[in-house]
Amino acid sequence: MSSAATKSALFRASETPQGSEVRLVYLRNISAASRASETPHETDARLAHQRNTAAASRASESQNDTEARLAYQRNLAAISCASETPLETEARLAYQRNTVDALRASVTPADLRLIAFAYNPFVNFHERPNVLIGNMDEVCSYCAATKWKDGTPGLCCSNGNVQLPPLLPPCEPLKSLMSGCTWDSKHFLQHIRQYNSCFQMTSFGATKKIRGRGRS
Repeated sequence: MSSAATKSALFRASETPQGSEVRLVYLRNISAASRASETPHETDARLAHQRNTAAASRASESQNDTEARLAYQRNLAAISCASETPLETEARLAYQRNTVDALRASVTPADLRLIAFAYNPFVNFHERPNVLIGNMDEVCSYCAATKWKDGTPGLCCSNGNVQLPPLLPPCEPLKSLMSGCTWDSKHFLQHIRQYNSCFQMTSFGATKKIRGRGRS
């Protein structure tokens, strides 16, 4: 630590509460006067410098440093809220509402990358063309796959470069179970999700066949 920094630290340690308050008020006034005389370019430069400094500081933090900083900020916010008067609380909440409203107004519905950060429940997004993707009624001229209107060209078969053999009819007993004509088939189709869940992670073999009606 430099000698100037050491002197400053010693001076602050010896301050009375009134002396600290006078110094902080003086510094705030100097800062406010400096900002009031800034040009827009100087303001942008100052804010960019502050962002870069904060980003560099946070990038070098350890996990413990980050947790300590966030805990300190939460404590400061809690102390500040606890000491507010009702008018100050209302002013703070109004400011927060205005900030959110301004953010929502600055994000256009066409910019869907950021719309979740400024969600407006009164906007009917399902009626907007860039959200409504329509029906899956476009048919590929190569493989006859159905797609959405704005789907990526060639996504299904790479414009005919990928050709799969046609699906063969299922063998028995799966063919009969999929027909929907018998009691067993109707039961199977009605509960097909449960059967699939039972066997989706299972590989098994058998040495003996046992036939019988399962429980419904």
